[in-house]
Amino acid sequence: MDISLDAQVEEAYRELRLRKRVYPRLVAQSHLTEEKAATQMALQQAIIRTLEDAAERHSAQLPLFAKEGR
Repeated sequence: MDISLDAQVEEAYRELRLRKRVYPRLVAQSHLTEEKAATQMALQQAIIRTLEDAAERHSAQLPLFAKEGR
């Protein structure tokens, strides 16, 4: 299955939104420390930045490979 970078970015944002809703409850219930929650949120945000950078580089390279007259 080939999954586009745009779809991956969308899914990473969905996961970030989910964590923003769920983590406060997990921290309150002592299932997750505040430090671990903050680290995992930062990691998810880094994943999003990496995917967005890759998507931007990919879209910038597409015209380089297009043949004239297409």
